[in-house]
Amino acid sequence: MYKSQDGLFYFQTKTVLGLLIKHNLVDFRLDAKKEFVLYSLKLQNVLAIVRHDRYMNAIKSLYDGEAELIVEQMLSNGNMTLANIITSVAENLSDRSSCKLTVMDSIKCLLIVYVYVIMVQVVGSNFTKACQK
Repeated sequence: MYKSQDGLFYFQTKTVLGLLIKHNLVDFRLDAKKEFVLYSLKLQNVLAIVRHDRYMNAIKSLYDGEAELIVEQMLSNGNMTLANIITSVAENLSDRSSCKLTVMDSIKCLLIVYVYVIMVQVVGSNFTKACQK
């Protein structure tokens, strides 16, 4: 097995780089001579992960638990559509409540509207922003 100068094996390095690329923490490109790949760390994205706890505490202090669920959903999944965020948070909230099946559809509709209103508040306070297409 090939071992690098810093003590990591090739497959360990490959796995770590794959995870960093998956989580959008590293950029890579081929050098000008096309001899090797250059990797660069996206410092802003790394700092965003470090600030995750403070961000969640600010959301908790300003809004209810539903807003925390919305922001947590966005942070864990990355880019999501507004409809997907609202639907997944509403389903999570409806799973927490103990209701009969006949009433469940009405409750889901109300939860979707409720989550939408909270989402508008969070976006309006500039805690989140729209991703570019």
